Amino acid sequence: MKPKLLAVLVVLVVLPSIPFVPGIISRHSSPPITARYINNRREGNRILVSLNVTNHSTRTYATGMKSLEFRNGTNWETLCQFRVLDGFCHLRPHGSELCDFDLTNFPTATTLRLKIWVAKRAKGPEEFFLKLETCLKNRTLYFYKNPTETFSNRRDEIISEEFSL
Repeated sequence: MKPKLLAVLVVLVVLPSIPFVPGIISRHSSPPITARYINNRREGNRILVSLNVTNHSTRTYATGMKSLEFRNGTNWETLCQFRVLDGFCHLRPHGSELCDFDLTNFPTATTLRLKIWVAKRAKGPEEFFLKLETCLKNRTLYFYKNPTETFSNRRDEIISEEFSL
């Protein structure tokens, strides 16, 4: 190939595609959310546990408790599963929420961690198609303004820091 033709090919084909390369090859990263153990207090045979869930980004996220796990040797085993809306909250950009739950008749020398599901607020075409899907499911002709319907269907998991009671 002639050098001038190669230069024209690079200018017309390769250079315009450079801005799209990071989006094509980028891998999924975990959400910038942390869950830190705050404290616990005992009331009779119940233990009330508090964790602080913090959003370190400029996006809004929906979060909820998924499961509580305990350490068994080097493995983690599920102690209990939570319902989808247990501990549900909206984390505003750079915001935080307290996540409280209680345990009953639980041994205090166990190391625990909490799994939390996280969904990023949908924007642009994704938000439009999620709202459209909701309309079609509910057989309505208008969009709902409920903010929980505009969060992505893809849910990531984060794991709290380990704690003992």
